[in-house]
Amino acid sequence: MNLKDIERLTYRVMHIVASLGLDKLVLEENALIYNYQYGTSDNQFFRNHPKTLNHIEDSIMHLQRLLVLMSPKLTIHMKNYLMNSGQKLNVLHYSLLTVPEQQTFMFSETIHEKVLQLDSLFADLCHLLDDCFQICKKEIEEEDIIRNNPEESLKRFHLHLDNVEDKYRFNLPPVNVDNNPAYDAFVKCKYDEAYFGQHHFHLYKLQDIVNLFIYILNYRRQKKGYTDLETKVFRNDVAALEKCRYLIDHFDEMIPQLNRNNKYIKGVYIYEFIEKYMMHNGQVSLTEVYECFSERYKMISGKYQLVGFSQIDGCKNAKTKNNGQSDAQAEKVKRKVDDLPCFMQNLEKWERSYLAGHGHDMKTAESLQSHDGFHATNEQVLHYSPL
Repeated sequence: MNLKDIERLTYRVMHIVASLGLDKLVLEENALIYNYQYGTSDNQFFRNHPKTLNHIEDSIMHLQRLLVLMSPKLTIHMKNYLMNSGQKLNVLHYSLLTVPEQQTFMFSETIHEKVLQLDSLFADLCHLLDDCFQICKKEIEEEDIIRNNPEESLKRFHLHLDNVEDKYRFNLPPVNVDNNPAYDAFVKCKYDEAYFGQHHFHLYKLQDIVNLFIYILNYRRQKKGYTDLETKVFRNDVAALEKCRYLIDHFDEMIPQLNRNNKYIKGVYIYEFIEKYMMHNGQVSLTEVYECFSERYKMISGKYQLVGFSQIDGCKNAKTKNNGQSDAQAEKVKRKVDDLPCFMQNLEKWERSYLAGHGHDMKTAESLQSHDGFHATNEQVLHYSPL
């Protein structure tokens, strides 16, 4: 075996190592999400991949057999060494490069460094192969555990559904579920999310599952009776919509005592409310937002009459110009809305009550020392728990 033989073999092994290194990265990337997605584009990915690895392993064996043929003097030495050490023989063990102590007559001294480089490459190749096999084995075993455990399968269902909801939080697109096998199975399960989630892990393509989840989110919205205006203003932000509904339902109780005999609700109250809770979607106009507020307020039969939109728009313009007005003008505006701080305090109390989940239990809400601290400790209340 001369220098050219070693160099040719080295380049071949380097190419395989580089290719297998990239292959390992692909496996690792897929492993991060494979068993966390309820659907998958290829549920045989980790089961079929070892076939490719076996092919690579066969190539290694072929290369190592070449070494044996090119240096036959050491074949008997290798066999005796392995037999004496009690190891089970296979073709990989016949590689001359795996001899614990290299024989001086194996290669000439002039190519000794090249041989050491090739030896290192074979070692890297074996490690990469083993790592890839282990990744596949781990994912297959975990997948089998989830499939055979309804509770674990349901957890993946909810986890993936949550991710889809977060992704389309403000823009839930329409979907066509015709010829969707995941949807057909969902219908056969009588729209029972729990039953479907427990028994259909990794049985359908990823896009079919995502479309099914979008359908489910739309179905939930319709089941709760969300109007077209509410859907347009809040998109798929269910938490914000539910909180806003609750606050509008108790809007009359936020009106300061001095103004409760008035016929109309002050426009400034309404504007401050919708600016804080209903203007997060930049794709809707103030007119549409006010219509959404009015729709809900009339639906609950509020006892006050609502002002025209011109007053709401006037409040917006007044607030926009506030920074450029004189002290006298600012004082004039302040006198008109001198009870606004009282309204805002009442509004915050009802918001804390909603977040606490205590409904009309105002004493519990008022006992909270810090709004920020409360919000942090009740984050799960805001989360759409059925998911």
